[in-house]
Amino acid sequence: MNNKNNEAFTLPIASKVFSIIGGLLGFTVLIAWNFNHSLIIQLHTSLAPMHFNEALCIFLSGISLFFINHKLKILFPSIVLFISFITLLEYILSINLGLDQLFISQKSNLFNLLPGRMSPIAAICLFLIAACFITFISSKVNSGQTVIICNICSFYIIALLTISLFGYTLNINSFYSWGYFSPMTIHSALALMCISISTKIFINSQYQIDNIGSFFSIYLFSILFMLFWLESANEESRKIEAKIQTEISLIENSTNQMLNTHLVQLKNIKTDENNTPINPVDIIYKTPWLNNIQWFDINSASQVYSFPNIEIKNNFTDDMLNLFKEIEQKKVFSANTINKGDIQNSELIIINPSIKVNEKITGFIISNINIKVLFENLLLINNDFISIKLSHNDQVFFDSSLPIEVKKNQFTTTQKISIHGMTWALELTPKVGFLNDITTSLPSWLLFIAIMFTFLYSFIFYYFELFQIKVNQLIKNNKQIQDEKTKLNALTNNLNDAIIIINKKSIIQSFSKKSVTLFGYTEKEVIGRNVNLLMPIELNLQHDKHIKGFTNNKKNKASAQKRNLTGIHKNQKKFPIEINLVEVVIDQEHQFISVIKDLSFENKTLEQLEKSRFETESIKIAKSKFIEYMGHQIKSPMNSIYGVLQLLDHESNSDKNNKLIEQALFSSKSLIYTIDDIIDFSKIQGDQLVIEESVFSIKQLIQTLVHDMEHEAQQKDVKLTVSYSSNFTDGWLGDPVRIRQIILNLILNSLKYTVDGSIDIHVDIIDSNTHQKSIKITVTDTGSGMTKEKAASLFNHIDQGIRLTTHLCDGLGIDLLIVEKIVQLMDGAISVSSSEGEGSCFLVILPLIKQNKNFQEMHLHTKGVVPHFESKHILLVESDAVSKVVLKSMLEATKADISVVSNGKQAIDYLKNKQPDLIMINTYLPVLNGIEACREIRDSNFIMPIIALSEHKIQDDIKNYQQLGFNARIDKPIELHHLYQILTEQFK
Repeated sequence: MNNKNNEAFTLPIASKVFSIIGGLLGFTVLIAWNFNHSLIIQLHTSLAPMHFNEALCIFLSGISLFFINHKLKILFPSIVLFISFITLLEYILSINLGLDQLFISQKSNLFNLLPGRMSPIAAICLFLIAACFITFISSKVNSGQTVIICNICSFYIIALLTISLFGYTLNINSFYSWGYFSPMTIHSALALMCISISTKIFINSQYQIDNIGSFFSIYLFSILFMLFWLESANEESRKIEAKIQTEISLIENSTNQMLNTHLVQLKNIKTDENNTPINPVDIIYKTPWLNNIQWFDINSASQVYSFPNIEIKNNFTDDMLNLFKEIEQKKVFSANTINKGDIQNSELIIINPSIKVNEKITGFIISNINIKVLFENLLLINNDFISIKLSHNDQVFFDSSLPIEVKKNQFTTTQKISIHGMTWALELTPKVGFLNDITTSLPSWLLFIAIMFTFLYSFIFYYFELFQIKVNQLIKNNKQIQDEKTKLNALTNNLNDAIIIINKKSIIQSFSKKSVTLFGYTEKEVIGRNVNLLMPIELNLQHDKHIKGFTNNKKNKASAQKRNLTGIHKNQKKFPIEINLVEVVIDQEHQFISVIKDLSFENKTLEQLEKSRFETESIKIAKSKFIEYMGHQIKSPMNSIYGVLQLLDHESNSDKNNKLIEQALFSSKSLIYTIDDIIDFSKIQGDQLVIEESVFSIKQLIQTLVHDMEHEAQQKDVKLTVSYSSNFTDGWLGDPVRIRQIILNLILNSLKYTVDGSIDIHVDIIDSNTHQKSIKITVTDTGSGMTKEKAASLFNHIDQGIRLTTHLCDGLGIDLLIVEKIVQLMDGAISVSSSEGEGSCFLVILPLIKQNKNFQEMHLHTKGVVPHFESKHILLVESDAVSKVVLKSMLEATKADISVVSNGKQAIDYLKNKQPDLIMINTYLPVLNGIEACREIRDSNFIMPIIALSEHKIQDDIKNYQQLGFNARIDKPIELHHLYQILTEQFK
């Protein structure tokens, strides 16, 4: 039997139903007491009533189960336990603690010996039910003891109630009553039976009880002991009834004997010729219950007396009555009276025909007897033990009880008796003293002994069965251990890893077959020896310390600890091993299980894999470097071509030539973009793409970008528009080059599929309470669009090679793959919505840090407008011969004085002799590159503006040109208008 240990108890449906029935019966009787409805309280006048406190306890017991999960769950059972315990204490010790007076009945027709007190059987049942609840909800006993106690209590309750219900069914009073006290009511028995069954169902449902059927013997013991106890208690009831019958016979005989003696005395009164009594005074004063004596003689008419107003109807014969009437009619008779008191209604008048002439009654003697005094003399000895009530024809002649002294009980006996020839009704009620004089504490002790014996038997039975269960479980466990040991041996012997078990002193306890293969020792050679045998000497001390520390660290006991060590073969050959160490407790002894793995082959494999990985990474880096180098080699002349075409376009006045030049510009720029994408994609594959951070203006970035793409858009009759949300403010910290690349690639993608339409760029702020906000960039076109399926799979995270092939086959190129990768590196998100034939909408969300920096509106130079810097001296540092010519031509158009050198060292030497107004230096230079040259120039305290000419927009060594000393940066290919814009800003 195992406790389920639920924090919240679950009530079975059957338990709920029985509790509701029992509680409802108690509640109904409580309502009946409130409205004085005796039919519900007593059911029948022949049955005992359910007292108010009994109904209250039944109701509280019924609802206690529904509060089992409430914090006040112990309140109701405690109230029931207190009331029932006090009641039992009053019964056992024959005392009155005043608790019953709180529940005294208001119904005058519901009487028993102790008004307001519940029956002792009901008190026992309620006490045991409350004890079950309190025992169960208390966590101070284990599950086995809890089940034992609760089952014993339940069986006692059910046994008592079963006997009581059988008593009512078979009309055996002794089955449902306890001695002369209140019997168990039938509706109390039904209600308590429901509650006890509910309690038993609930408690058993909270435990997994496998041997509940064996408790049936306890139930049989309980019924036998209850019957034995009830029989011993009702044996006293029979003694009481017999004693009452004896008292009734004694009262009848004593009364008749006293009256007969009195009659004899009346007969012995001597009279003379004048009819004068000889000794009547002595008779009347020696007899306390005699009020007066009168005698009448019809033959004596010399004196006339008034006949006393006495209703003579007791023991007159017809002759006496006729004689009395004749005397009364003649009004002539002789009457003599001796009085001792007033005539009372409780007097018994006795007529004795003692005056006779010739055997004919001529007179009689009447004596008035005080019944009350007569019976008071009879009860002089037993007055504290019994109460007597004497009546004749419903007229009470004597009642010895006081109005509030005692009420009728189950032993009150009314019987017909004959006194002086008349039939009287004698009612005799035994008092507590009478009952206590007969009853003993034997039934209570028998009940106590029975309970203790049953408890003892139950515990012996339980622990004997528990012992058998444990023995069987031990046998089963031993078999399981042997089976598990066999399985373990089979498992360990077939594992690829060696398993060694040692104790806390590092002594080997078990050595698997794999261990034999790994270390070369047989099992007999190592069992009982220190595990240091299997390690080099230099590791022995370290291992001992590790075992000691492992034992002291409680955290290690819950999980394995892995270590890489060196093992030593029997042939003294060393090899690398991996040890997983776990501490276990077997039979209260700490042991360590070591799972040892040979790392020789694995290390060799890892070395080969590492070498292969290094070679792969080297090839990948070389590939990326090669692509970057080739891209640089291709892009350098293309940049020069693009510059030359811009110069030609700037100076040409022929419309035909202008169209050709514009077409060449568009093609060369597209080729440059393609080369940049190839370089970027190679860096993405080599995980070499880096995100920079600098303060920039999104408006200026988009304005420049749209200006650069305007010509391409016009070629396809596409209108480029830009809009911003009303809450948009400029100034952000991020990577402007990458953001420009994202927007540029999206615009280029839209231009591929849009003809005679529009492309709208909208920027919005996704506000948040933090310093970091997000900007939302939407690029919407009116192009051919795509299917919803293609749009849904466009940015799915699938294999990059498949993605690239799909993009190229669909004509999408690699620009969207580059956009997606850049967005991911910036912790952003990208999505697309599109319908075929209706255009596409690309949405990009980028988390950026807002900066409190204002940017002035940028005025871009237009075609044909060249600034003049006649008084300015510009030093151009460029190594490529073609780039020198192109850049010098671009600068000469400004009328500035241009000087050209080939590397950074020449530039520094030039500054020693002459200081220009501005330096333009390529960052990719031989001898001394542009970054190092800029650093030395700034270290020499030269303050002229320095503009960096970047060969590639993501060159790693120029992450933040301002921190390196540069004033501005121009990426190749150089846009002529952008060059003039930067020069104008710097010369200001």
